[in-house]
Amino acid sequence: MSAHWVLKILAIGMLYVFFGHPSIYAQMWERQLWLAVAAATCTVPIVTWECIRILIVRLCFDEGGFALRTPLRAISGRFADIRGVERRRGEVSVTFRDGNTVRIPWLVGNLDYIFQFVQQRLRP
Repeated sequence: MSAHWVLKILAIGMLYVFFGHPSIYAQMWERQLWLAVAAATCTVPIVTWECIRILIVRLCFDEGGFALRTPLRAISGRFADIRGVERRRGEVSVTFRDGNTVRIPWLVGNLDYIFQFVQQRLRP
């Protein structure tokens, strides 16, 4: 099993823990566990957003290009329009001829494979 799938399983588990037992928040309030309530107020939205990102981010390759879907937008590009690709820490940065840059996040899987795959399909 790849690390990508393990991350998805953990994200589903975290969402279940946060939203599968909503009565726990009422019990924390009734017992006046203010530190736990404050911690939940900060961590639940942040972890929920990250879990949604893990579950939704998709990268698909076809013969002519790629498509990247994230919670905020969907991006597609052709390999012929790519000017350069750069491997950075935690992401692959793809620069197009029109000056736009797309950052492929670590959430999609093996970044070294993605970097080499895109680099091989660049036209000189």
